[in-house]
Amino acid sequence: MLDALLGIYEFLTSGIYGFVVEVYAWVIIKVTYFRYSAMLFTLNFSWDIAQSILIQLDISTQINNSLSRLPPDTVSQLNFFNIITGFNLLINAFVTRFVMGFRVFG
Repeated sequence: MLDALLGIYEFLTSGIYGFVVEVYAWVIIKVTYFRYSAMLFTLNFSWDIAQSILIQLDISTQINNSLSRLPPDTVSQLNFFNIITGFNLLINAFVTRFVMGFRVFG
């Protein structure tokens, strides 16, 4: 009988604390997983929107049209130093950053 009372007392003093800690840790893990999943979903969604915007703006064609007006030696030097690729990368990054500013999670 005394062992049962001591068991109940031990559960009330330390068992509840351990239970609450485990439940709280489980909740934090689930919330963190949900937040990570939501951020990953919004990241993919934002990238799809950014790609759609870039396709609609048709920047690559405009860059190629502008480069066709330059002298061939200038275009070859720009290609040698990958300035055209860098410029295209900067435009992609700017549009993607702009679209990601509308994300809910992040």
